[in-house]
Amino acid sequence: LDAFSGSADDAFEQGLARFATQPYVAPTGDDLGDQCAHLTNYSINKHDGDYVANVDADDDASGHKWSLSAVCRVLEEMGHDVGQMRKRIDVLLAKTLIAAQSHVALKYNSIFRRRNACFEIFGFDIMLDADMRPWLIEVNVSPDLASTSPLDRQLKGTLATDVLHLVGVRPPAAAAAAA
Repeated sequence: LDAFSGSADDAFEQGLARFATQPYVAPTGDDLGDQCAHLTNYSINKHDGDYVANVDADDDASGHKWSLSAVCRVLEEMGHDVGQMRKRIDVLLAKTLIAAQSHVALKYNSIFRRRNACFEIFGFDIMLDADMRPWLIEVNVSPDLASTSPLDRQLKGTLATDVLHLVGVRPPAAAAAAA
């Protein structure tokens, strides 16, 4: 899951879920088998003949890339405690940020002389196991906000807009009036 999160008061609680294009088969020996069964990266799976792109942002539960809210809806329909899953993910995110805080603060203080001079977006790649436990795969600094589908454009565009509003950037009056 690529989860995006904002401030605690007005959190952007949306994200992207990517699915492998091939069923997982446990590797044997040194053979990892089909990488499209082990990885969910778009850059790899888009070349697989079975890859299904999302072509409609309103249909956020189709293809190999879904919205996080679509995943939550389906998991809830399957009887999973999505609220508990989200709490576990929140704890994982908080612990990860706490662990990185001193490094981030040191780097920030070596570059800037005042507080609130910049911001960073982190992209968290999280995998859910069969028991709905989240596992941190990696954290991306400045995650890719390029859009390859209508769903990407909708979610990533909303994230970018929310982040700019959060840091105080406002559109010019003419652009705001046109919107």
